[in-house]
Amino acid sequence: MWVEKTNAQPIISPEHLHCLDREFQGNCHSVESNLKRNSTAEYRHTIFNSPGILAANDQFTWQSNHPLYAVMPNNNLEEYRARLSNVIKSRRIFLIGDSLTRQWYQTMKCELMHVLGLSEKEVMEKIRWQRCTNELRRQRKEIQQKLADATVNDVLVFNFGHHVGLKNGENWKTKYEKILNDALSFDFGAIPDENIFFRTTSVRHFLRGYGDWDTDFTAGNTAPDMYAQWETYGGNMPEQPDQNLIAFSTLLKSSNQRSFQILDTSPLMLARGDATFDGSHFCLPGPVDVWSRMLYARLEAQTNSTIS
Repeated sequence: MWVEKTNAQPIISPEHLHCLDREFQGNCHSVESNLKRNSTAEYRHTIFNSPGILAANDQFTWQSNHPLYAVMPNNNLEEYRARLSNVIKSRRIFLIGDSLTRQWYQTMKCELMHVLGLSEKEVMEKIRWQRCTNELRRQRKEIQQKLADATVNDVLVFNFGHHVGLKNGENWKTKYEKILNDALSFDFGAIPDENIFFRTTSVRHFLRGYGDWDTDFTAGNTAPDMYAQWETYGGNMPEQPDQNLIAFSTLLKSSNQRSFQILDTSPLMLARGDATFDGSHFCLPGPVDVWSRMLYARLEAQTNSTIS
């Protein structure tokens, strides 16, 4: 669950914040910057975001005792640096997906540079992003080129849910299942199945039946809402919970010859209507940082399991 921070947390430096601001769909703390994008963003950031988000200092942190939802704690900065360094020292992380994945890519890069202290060149080698907004097979050449030098230690996370849904017609569920099955047959090079994660698709924080990312109507909260319901949100295309159920059913079938992991970030993002940039994307810094720490916890558990 999301809890208010009680212990000292790493302070984002001006340089770190400037790095995050390079992601144009995430600056929620500067009204002037948002006005350059559109008036809707400025409206949201003065009405619906939490004070911590507006101050570029999210005062809430995610906690869970469940191993699939646990995150690497960062309340002790030196300990966090040591654990994070150990997790990524022999790995590269490949992120495949749409603009939300691009946001995640930016948060990862900025943290490795400004918290772990890696150079930009080192980080560009460690973290790689490939845009994919529909399905893997349509961008087979670009993706396989990106993965050409991948090794068995590397990790890949993919998602393209926001671009596959009701906009594809009434038969979208069948199409989505086919796309996921195509992913199960995709050649990810040297990366083994146990290092391939499907990230679940987050909700669009628009009231059900009203608006979407390109409209001027949305709704959120000024603090995390742990009682938030999928049925409340989704705008005019509220397919995200169905998408995730289809993904679970398709990717985790016992009859599959391959087995990918699920990085289920969607439940914790459902509660963060207070941290959205435009209803679909999220503010940076903000809860997207937790995606990284959730992935790091899973990778650390894998490492410890292998050692033992």
